[in-house]
Amino acid sequence: GMDYGITQFENFFADKYLRELEANIVNIFETMVSERGKGEEEGLSYLAHTLDISKHCKRKKVFLGYRYSYGQYGNDKLYDDVDSIRKYPFMHNLLCRVRDMYVSLHPDSVFNPNQIVINQYEQKGAKLGCHVDSKFLFRRPIISLRLFSDATLFFGVRGLGIKTTSQTVRVPQKRGEITVMDGFAANNFNHGINRDSINEMSVSVLIREVTPTAIAEMNIRKLDTTKNNLTTKNPRNPSRSESHSSTDG
Repeated sequence: GMDYGITQFENFFADKYLRELEANIVNIFETMVSERGKGEEEGLSYLAHTLDISKHCKRKKVFLGYRYSYGQYGNDKLYDDVDSIRKYPFMHNLLCRVRDMYVSLHPDSVFNPNQIVINQYEQKGAKLGCHVDSKFLFRRPIISLRLFSDATLFFGVRGLGIKTTSQTVRVPQKRGEITVMDGFAANNFNHGINRDSINEMSVSVLIREVTPTAIAEMNIRKLDTTKNNLTTKNPRNPSRSESHSSTDG
């Protein structure tokens, strides 16, 4: 591994396993995009928020377990309105294999991943804005698997164009390579995918553990929403028209 918290593993998975995984991922995206294209949200075989499409970034995302949004001033939020990981046995199998690999190398650590994001970069020029994975949302490590084709992850970049600086570090990711981010790289060094990162269709599967704090905040938010909805449906001081109609019945 490199000094600043990035460790990479080549040839951990057999090529046959990688090809099966890639075929399953192609099927996920084709099915979801095809159903979404019909415009009938109620008839989807998956929860609508599971699929996110960014035409501007030439990127599609599938969230499993949880999705999230990065807000201003650290106002990051977690949501559980997406498909479960167990609904897709091959993704659950991947999660278990990656978890077991990490724990075998770090026997004193606890790592219970419960969230997957499948990022599909559609073509050359696809990008992912520079960011640091939210410490509020995700425990460390951050683990990813590169599929379909090689790519380059840029660390120490800036701006919407993910511009390189004198501090920029390029981390090549070969197809089938696992990248583990921890420590400095995960917490202090922003990273992104810029127009030089991807040469052809490529996929990154992110495997992370959501923090108990983020789950607790999400549950409080859901409870507040439920209370507000109940208050709206059953106001303590009904308006005259509501009161009038209820006495009519």
